[in-house]
Amino acid sequence: MSARMKALCCVCGSLRTCSRPRNHRAENYWMAGPIDRDWHRETGDLKCADCGRVTTHALIHPEQDTLRDHAEQMQLIGLRWTNPRLSEAKQAEIRRQYHEAFPQNPYMHHRYWKNDERTAREAGRDMFPAMCGVMMPVPKQYRENGRDVTEFDAPEQLTDEEMLNHEAFDPETGMWWDVGDCVNCLHYRNAKLLRERREELAKVLLKASVYTDKLDADLVSALLEKLRGMADK
Repeated sequence: MSARMKALCCVCGSLRTCSRPRNHRAENYWMAGPIDRDWHRETGDLKCADCGRVTTHALIHPEQDTLRDHAEQMQLIGLRWTNPRLSEAKQAEIRRQYHEAFPQNPYMHHRYWKNDERTAREAGRDMFPAMCGVMMPVPKQYRENGRDVTEFDAPEQLTDEEMLNHEAFDPETGMWWDVGDCVNCLHYRNAKLLRERREELAKVLLKASVYTDKLDADLVSALLEKLRGMADK
């Protein structure tokens, strides 16, 4: 830990500096320690001048600290973003540990890639990863008109407003949960599709740059209007 760092009061949000606070709860770097569901890491107890008492503070490491955003890095890996510095095996382990460290919403509708489902089914596995990294059961299949059709447990939840706009109680976790789509799956899916569209756009622009002398006046004007600002940045 650095000699001096900033600390943010978790009660009032005021900043102060400190060296090592009392009851320091260190980060679980690279998920190497025991996995628990207490995510109050890199926190400690300090006297807050504004609150007038000792409160929990979140520690803010200096910008030059290479592991300053370690928790954010673990979250991205847990949600299936790739980290080129880690092996595929280590990333898979972190994803498993990351999701084990949270109670899971059993009423969340997760999205998944058909290739992941097919790979798991062909390998005889019962579980496979959703887009967000959560492990979910391989959907059942049945034959209809000579085709394999995937069977969802609750397809009506996708369109039934009464099912979507309420909370449901889960006895296993003892918690109430919102019923709806997983925003992490949607985020991952949209980011992947955007990357693919950008790659497609780069190819189109490269090809178009070779044939600019064949573009008509309207298209030239439209492209200049859209792209000139980007070129000036």
